[in-house]
Amino acid sequence: GYRASANQIYTVVIDLENRAWFGTQDGIYYFDGIEIRPVYDENQQRLPPIFDLFVDQKGVLWAGSSQGLYRRTLLNRNQVAFNEAPFEMEFLSLVPDFEPTLTRVKGSADGRIYAASPRGLFVRSPDGKSYQYTYQDGLPDNRVQDIFVVNAFPDPMIWVATDAGLTQYTESLRELDTTESQQS
Repeated sequence: GYRASANQIYTVVIDLENRAWFGTQDGIYYFDGIEIRPVYDENQQRLPPIFDLFVDQKGVLWAGSSQGLYRRTLLNRNQVAFNEAPFEMEFLSLVPDFEPTLTRVKGSADGRIYAASPRGLFVRSPDGKSYQYTYQDGLPDNRVQDIFVVNAFPDPMIWVATDAGLTQYTESLRELDTTESQQS
């Protein structure tokens, strides 16, 4: 069998087209049922270490990395050419000039993306705005280990696991203050 060059595989996800994606120390690899290929960013560069992958309800692939958040819009099998260039991931800045390491990525039915980080919980709203929640906002600790999303109506329930315990986060979103986040 084929062996990807990555020694450490952190996460595996299957998209809506039944294709496998692997988050590794060496970035993302993709398996289409025939071969495994590396995935690059929009500049044809290798991706940083990818710690978590998430496919949302629309089929968009989200990746949490050592250098922030990436996404790939779904292309179905009819849109993908047989020998196309490796799939490109788009970088999405959460904090200008300071991108947190993201260890978990989850999403809710309302289109929000939630990312766990050693610097708190990051939330990306459907309109692209970023928010950050930390100990000062009521989290038990800044180091967020995991996120669990319950897609309840009208608002999702977000459970956040930190080094100091589990909490249900219900505070309304506030805009990210980049000065504060860099000092955290």
